[in-house]
Amino acid sequence: CSEQDSEPGARLTCRILLHLFKTPQRNPVPQDGVKSDKSSVGIRSSCDRHLLAASQNSIVVGAVFAVLKAVFMLGDAELRGSGLSHPAGLDDISDGRNVSIETASLDVYAKYVLKTICQQEWVGERCLKSLSEDSSALQDPVLVNIQAQRLLQLICYPHRQLDSDDGDNPQRQRIKRILQNMDQWTMRQSSLELQLMIKQSTNNELYSLLENIAKATIEVFQKSAEMNSSNPSGNGATVQGGSASNSNNTTSKIKPIL
Repeated sequence: CSEQDSEPGARLTCRILLHLFKTPQRNPVPQDGVKSDKSSVGIRSSCDRHLLAASQNSIVVGAVFAVLKAVFMLGDAELRGSGLSHPAGLDDISDGRNVSIETASLDVYAKYVLKTICQQEWVGERCLKSLSEDSSALQDPVLVNIQAQRLLQLICYPHRQLDSDDGDNPQRQRIKRILQNMDQWTMRQSSLELQLMIKQSTNNELYSLLENIAKATIEVFQKSAEMNSSNPSGNGATVQGGSASNSNNTTSKIKPIL
């Protein structure tokens, strides 16, 4: 990626992968004479859309993971292991509003391609199903532990910005984030994140990891209990009408932290 001659080929490869993995859609219709963005060009023929959708269904999940890893490494190459949390990267070109995707740097363009691929529903569902059966797909020598964790987070939450793990104990902060974001809809994703961290740990590191999981769990429960005790009546909100049933309904709508 550092050689100037290889960049056009890498960029073309990313562009082809984006079109192959993106869910086929109709060609966007320009409104009020405005020319449509090149990055949003769809497939004109309905038979071509069906053929591409059928081809996507036949892609083996191992090939999907290989593409995700390769594009991740391409976007991460110039960031020296910082994953997709680079401050001047993906957020600037989301939807192509501020910076043109066509002229963005290779690493930024690769991150955009990776996030767009992960946002395809069929990609996320097949990857999560495969990881639920065998979570070793992301245990690859080409990825360091933090890179594998960030790639899994992007697969699990493709529409959410990746969290930064700052502080004295980044591992415990990461575990707290997993527990705080967990609900009935994200149980599978949260479990996969914790399983990956455990499988990545050596025998010497496992005790420290389990200790961080235990302490993070206690801290999250304590915070939940403190907030519930300080706001027993629904954040102190005044209910109009003075009806007891209205008050109960308001309180029942408050989502618990854990």
